[in-house]
Amino acid sequence: MPAAEQSSRVRAARVSAAARRGDRAVLAAAMLDPHPRPRALALAELAHLGELGTAAAANLSDPDPWIRAAVLRAVPAAWLKTLTTDPDPAVRRRALQLALAARQRLAPPARSQ
Repeated sequence: MPAAEQSSRVRAARVSAAARRGDRAVLAAAMLDPHPRPRALALAELAHLGELGTAAAANLSDPDPWIRAAVLRAVPAAWLKTLTTDPDPAVRRRALQLALAARQRLAPPARSQ
């Protein structure tokens, strides 16, 4: 059955399986899925792999919060603005999580006394 005829749940499951296999071709194709769930899964995995490129910034203004949250990892420069201006609390929370995780990685180790 062609992907266009499958339900969004099936397409999302296929994207998840492609992410586990590292199938970048399937992930890239899913970036164009009309439903936000499979598209967000593909964008998040490509962001994790560092292969989102210019699609990250372009998707930060998407009307769907799943899409905006999915691409945040790839655009650290947008975390603060997203944290203070995004209308969706889940997207703001994701920006905060990413910023705090980055801060912990960059923080110097605690000195023992």
